[in-house]
Amino acid sequence: MSKLWRVGQKSKLLFDRENWGNIALEKAKKISFRFESYEFEVENFAIALPGLCYIVAGYLVRKEYITSMDFVAWIRRNMMRISGFLLDIWDEGTRRAEKRFPDKINRYYRTIKIDSIEDLWKSLDVILEWFSVFIVPRLEERGIPHALKEVAPIKATIKKLYRHYA
Repeated sequence: MSKLWRVGQKSKLLFDRENWGNIALEKAKKISFRFESYEFEVENFAIALPGLCYIVAGYLVRKEYITSMDFVAWIRRNMMRISGFLLDIWDEGTRRAEKRFPDKINRYYRTIKIDSIEDLWKSLDVILEWFSVFIVPRLEERGIPHALKEVAPIKATIKKLYRHYA
């Protein structure tokens, strides 16, 4: 994979010629985050994050190919939403966001398939573990009680699917 990305001098990606990554990081360091101002955004994200597991389970049940583009699209949408409200840049939608990426990157992600289904289970476990250990307690502090209720059924579904497909 590293051969395909052509990492240039100082480990800058070929596609970050304008140095936007460093500019965004420098700007982000100067921002103080007031959680209470973004409760609705965080609540929306809490609802969307476990939904990824259901999406993946649907692919498995229908025996469809799972491409890395599916994961990248989902992660990109949610990371844009997070970074957007942290930087006061609000979500403009997936289609517009995709247009910001060079066609070469979009084509590359569409061609990749997940080689090992074990990687999929590990990814789902990591996401759910992070969600239940890190995010859920913070959401409960803010009076968002549904988050923890979603974890157990999703874990049970993943285990059932794992036994079926492993």
